[in-house]
Amino acid sequence: MALIWGTAFLFTKIAVTTIPPMTVAAGRLTIAALVLVAAAAAAGERVPRDRGRWSSFVAMAIVGNAVPFFLISWGQVVVDSAVAGVLMAAMPLVTIVLAHFFVESEPLRGVTLAGFTMGFAGIVVLVGPSVLGRVGQNEVVALRQAAILLGAICYACNAILARRLERTPPLVVAAATMTLAAAITLPIALATERPWTRTLSPGSLAAVVHLGLVATAFA
Repeated sequence: MALIWGTAFLFTKIAVTTIPPMTVAAGRLTIAALVLVAAAAAAGERVPRDRGRWSSFVAMAIVGNAVPFFLISWGQVVVDSAVAGVLMAAMPLVTIVLAHFFVESEPLRGVTLAGFTMGFAGIVVLVGPSVLGRVGQNEVVALRQAAILLGAICYACNAILARRLERTPPLVVAAATMTLAAAITLPIALATERPWTRTLSPGSLAAVVHLGLVATAFA
């Protein structure tokens, strides 16, 4: 999972070179939705009927997919992949704090904080400590970096939503949330960014396909 989602920053950076950010988000979600719905149907999974779980699916589609995918794509128009990776590394810290308040079985402990600190330090070492100097370079870059950080917070909130979700087959959850997220983002992308009026490079299109198939559907 770390390998798959880690490389997603690289492919997102390639995608946004010629494809607008909302279109990147909508493209990867639509591809993932088609694959996951087909997989769920092939596996004989049944669609849940209760309103409670569908309310959770809608929340997860928005908070865990539509919003962060757009924010990260929008941010990476100007933010390097390495910086994006460091900013996204804040997600575990936000998750353990939220879990302390919203998941009874996961109270905040010192060992948890120590584990996060070691992990975050490891990420900084891997990408190079110099990357921290590129955080908040100017107002424009800082705003884009803040968008990526907000995307990390969205992922953390989604982790809590998923943890509290009533027991449901994972494939059903993935197919439902991706379909709802695609239904939200695709009309917005078509109406606001009009991607058919732009020159989209083969590399960017291939990157979106990778994001949809590997970093979203398979992940």
